[in-house]
Amino acid sequence: MEDDRVAAVTGVGGFFPREERDASPGATNAGVDTLLRGNFYVVVKYRLNETVRFGSATYYQPATGDFQDFLALEQASLQVKLTDRLDLSFSLEITHDSHPPQFFDQTDVICRTGIEYQF
Repeated sequence: MEDDRVAAVTGVGGFFPREERDASPGATNAGVDTLLRGNFYVVVKYRLNETVRFGSATYYQPATGDFQDFLALEQASLQVKLTDRLDLSFSLEITHDSHPPQFFDQTDVICRTGIEYQF
């Protein structure tokens, strides 16, 4: 039996980011970083009922030469239909860098609440 309330996608890939950092007072990591990173992800969408939808995208991106150097990202959202054109939305984004640049936190968390109007 097919269930249209749930959709899931997973994937594997790679990318070659280039990060430039300016010299900051007291910093020792200025310059350019280039690493080959893997990219593993899972995206899930779930419709609880006619008015509530949930979505999640999770990424794990290790450096290919050092699996202890990784980036992780979670993006989750909840949408509640208020009218045919108006939704209330809640979102959570968590990013983690196991080896962040100097003076940056390893983990950042952003929460958002909003109203979405469809034209």
